[in-house]
Amino acid sequence: MWTAPEDTSLGLETFEDMLSGAFYTNFHTPKNPSGEIRGQIFSPDYSLYTFPLSGDQEVPPVTTEASGDGYALLNDVNGYVDLRVVTQGVEDAVAAHIHQGIEGTNGGVVVGLEQSVDDVNVWQTPEGTALTDEQKLAFQSGGHYVNVHTPAVGSGEIRGQVEP
Repeated sequence: MWTAPEDTSLGLETFEDMLSGAFYTNFHTPKNPSGEIRGQIFSPDYSLYTFPLSGDQEVPPVTTEASGDGYALLNDVNGYVDLRVVTQGVEDAVAAHIHQGIEGTNGGVVVGLEQSVDDVNVWQTPEGTALTDEQKLAFQSGGHYVNVHTPAVGSGEIRGQVEP
């Protein structure tokens, strides 16, 4: 068990950064000196969602070898969302979006994701993205999905349902 020294205190700015999810714990070992395991520190105001992306989640299903993994960090108070997707096999993707729609249904675009300038396999929400109260409630109950579009499958080659 590891603990902080007994008299540890944080300044207000550092404490606010910690509450916003800017800090993590990292455990180092001789085999992995840069860190073997990591855990992000979140305020109770945030919810973390993780989800896989695949062609069989598309409506209708798509046969593809492409896949992906995503996460979303939602501020349950103000609706700010930080969502990131890392894909494999869709390097030619032309767009990615957060759509509103429950599993097995299609819905409209809520947020267009931005492709990383450093890695074509990484898509993320624009900085400062916030959901409306209605969208936030739908998001919290599994009412959104992420879709990655390619020239071969313009309607979406892989999809991931964002579920609590």
